[in-house]
Amino acid sequence: MRHKKNKMANINAYNGVLDQRLASHLLRRGSYHYSKSRINELTGLTASAAVANLFQDYTLSLEQPINPDTNDVWINGGTPTTNNQGKYRDIIVSWWMDEARQNQGIQHKLEFFLHTIFTINHNFVNRSENLYDYLSFNRFYALGNFKDYAFKITKSNAMLLYLDNTDNEALNPNENYAREFLELFTIGKGSQVGEGDYTNYTELDVQMAAKVLTGFKTKLDRTIIDTDTSIPIGRVSYNKHDQDDKTFSHRFQNQTITAAVNAADMDRELQDMITMIFNQEETARFFCRRLYRYFVNTVIDAEIESDIIAPLAQEFISQNFEIQPIVEMLLKSEHFYDLDDIESADNNIGALITSPMEQMLRTITYFNLEVPDQTTDTERFDRFYRRFVQQTYCELSGMEVFAPTTVAGYEAYYQEPNFTKNWFNSSNIIARYKLGEMFITGLRLLESGNNGYVYANMVDFVENTITDASDAVLLVEELTTHLLPEAIDADRMNYFLNDVFLDGLSPINWQVEWNNYLNSGDNSDVEIPLNRLYQTLMYCQEYQSF
Repeated sequence: MRHKKNKMANINAYNGVLDQRLASHLLRRGSYHYSKSRINELTGLTASAAVANLFQDYTLSLEQPINPDTNDVWINGGTPTTNNQGKYRDIIVSWWMDEARQNQGIQHKLEFFLHTIFTINHNFVNRSENLYDYLSFNRFYALGNFKDYAFKITKSNAMLLYLDNTDNEALNPNENYAREFLELFTIGKGSQVGEGDYTNYTELDVQMAAKVLTGFKTKLDRTIIDTDTSIPIGRVSYNKHDQDDKTFSHRFQNQTITAAVNAADMDRELQDMITMIFNQEETARFFCRRLYRYFVNTVIDAEIESDIIAPLAQEFISQNFEIQPIVEMLLKSEHFYDLDDIESADNNIGALITSPMEQMLRTITYFNLEVPDQTTDTERFDRFYRRFVQQTYCELSGMEVFAPTTVAGYEAYYQEPNFTKNWFNSSNIIARYKLGEMFITGLRLLESGNNGYVYANMVDFVENTITDASDAVLLVEELTTHLLPEAIDADRMNYFLNDVFLDGLSPINWQVEWNNYLNSGDNSDVEIPLNRLYQTLMYCQEYQSF
């Protein structure tokens, strides 16, 4: 339920400058890299300039991951792999997450957004190279054209394997990919209004789409290269393709897709079908609802549908389905910053629960944790990202990265009414509560072994980051302002300052202890209260939201 307002929700651009609160909000939602320096960089900019800053170009620090067993690449050149493909797929995920950590802009956020739409589970794509190519398509189109992406990802080896379209043949049709392409990836199902009729498409349309998709098959040696993206794709088999025209239902105005006349013409037939689907306004609306729930709020009521989703969808259509312009439009809007009503703290800021991956990367980047370098410390990098971040923290928090349990994706992005609250329940909260302790001890805690010996050194952090670390009140204020989405009240401040940090001491006592540390180099008296505050902030309720 949205609060009563004096103004209606709107997509109008916010023309003012961002204060620290609004800059922090934009950075939390728009990047995996969250740090004090980036907050300061965006503070004082107009919303337009700050959003433009997020869309800065990002060059990968490593074009491809390194195999810790050989200290060599294996995907494009290097030493090929044969066995244990699950391990190498995890290594690719580690590489992707580390690039997301380093990327100070929005690129990786949008790459993952595309994954939440055209979902795969990497455990079902066979060789690790197929996952790498899938991620490469997401990277290529994250700031590009969604309609083009829908065409290209359909031909990727990962998608052809995941939803069995490689087995889809004229004499043995497989409707898996066709059904999900309509229901989950593009136009959405809608309410059932009759037998086999779902408002936006019918069962006949699933059958026709499956026929269009016959004969698109994998090419697992990766020798066919897409000319637009330079990424390996599957092959086409005309003799396995349904060579009749395909007439769709009234939901698509009874349009007929003319059959391909040869193998080279199969792409044209597929593009004709995609154009037909994208010509329906509901396709743009379906995408914009997904975008809104990813970046703004999971609640879409009648007002949001008419005043935010509808104009956003019209802009998407007018921009010929280019992704960047409508993301910019949304992130620059008064609505995104909760400024389109009289109460600026009632709806969007702090409305989402962070995913385990977001929580991990935000913690690493804000506290400037020293992550092992993949090129010079490959084994420890693997232990940190694959064994600890993925297999301990994320999976025990309910998220196997790039491997959701169903084709619908992660429940947090589609499952009503809870949406992102699915990240925070009794079955997955223990790992979240232990995150601070894991970085204090350097141990995995919930499983045996270390975390790659990555530590949170709070003494060094506050000395180099907090404006005046000897001022207990200022220290706690700065940390809570940066780490929590909204300002806390006096009672909550008293809890963090006096009950947790000072633990009965006075701010003067802290000042004396901090100055003693600066003079002697002995941090024993200041490390304990700082670690106590750090761990409390890590598991407090407010830190779970953004």
